[in-house]
Amino acid sequence: DDDTRILAISERKGDWSGPRQLLPVEGFSSNEDLKVTFNFSIRSPEPITANWKVKVTKSDETKFFVIYTGHIIESSYFQTFFSYLTLPNFILGSDEVQLYLEVTPGEALIDLDNISLESEEEGNWQDEANKRIEILRKRNLKINLYLDSVQPEDLQIEIEQKTHKFPFGTAVKSNRIADCYDANKDDLYCEFVRDNFNWLVDSYRMKWRPMEPSEGNTETEIPDKMIDWAHSYGKTVRGHALLWAKRSNNPDWVQTLYGEDLKTALFNRVDFAIKHYEEYSVPHWDVINEMVDQGAENHTFFLDHTGDPEIRQKVFKHAKELSPDTLFFCQ
Repeated sequence: DDDTRILAISERKGDWSGPRQLLPVEGFSSNEDLKVTFNFSIRSPEPITANWKVKVTKSDETKFFVIYTGHIIESSYFQTFFSYLTLPNFILGSDEVQLYLEVTPGEALIDLDNISLESEEEGNWQDEANKRIEILRKRNLKINLYLDSVQPEDLQIEIEQKTHKFPFGTAVKSNRIADCYDANKDDLYCEFVRDNFNWLVDSYRMKWRPMEPSEGNTETEIPDKMIDWAHSYGKTVRGHALLWAKRSNNPDWVQTLYGEDLKTALFNRVDFAIKHYEEYSVPHWDVINEMVDQGAENHTFFLDHTGDPEIRQKVFKHAKELSPDTLFFCQ
């Protein structure tokens, strides 16, 4: 990194204190023009959240859109982010488009480099994947050797990488992992998970139906053991899922609830799962699984049975208010 050619931002007064750039509106004339690649490098002496946004003005109407969110750990090194994006359709025919960055906390020092927003071009998918691997999965490593009488040319150094920070995960059968935890010995299944992945998700038992088969009767022993096993090997477990939009995938006692009774049950479930697994350092949760309404069974159970068209938004907001530091996802 050449620190003489970066954008260093200090003396910030709020989240909004960041760079802004007008984009040429004539470059957005069709839906294909909205497909872009986005890249930036950023560093900060403290953990930050970077929200890249666009402000779009069309006639007398102005709208704001978040196009990318990145979570940055404190480091003296740059972290590079790369993503394929589809920009909001509202940009087409607009009068002005402004790209800008908001960073939380608002007083954090930030350095920026290598910012680009470019048209996505058709190409070889393998070449594109390899390029992303170079950017996202690799970092330069500097090793200092302090030698007295030994000459560097006399040394032969062998380095073995034991782990990595790039999230590489899989869904697991938590009962199989729990068995290994109880036996204090890994079978072939657990060995494979242990040796190949650093992020895990429970394929079933952290969902509402198996966790609360009857109202107020919660069963967490098996996923709890799975998480303890994972943590013993330095792995991270994310939560899947707080709720499921299909009726049949909810506990039997929930499927007959309506109105305020169902709302109470929903929020109780969210409260219990988040608070219980905060004790197990679960950093992510999928909030409502499979909200897209397709297939033989509809995915509108919560909408239909509560009669509240905003129930899904309310659940997301409630979860975030309950645990601001947890990342919540649409699954």
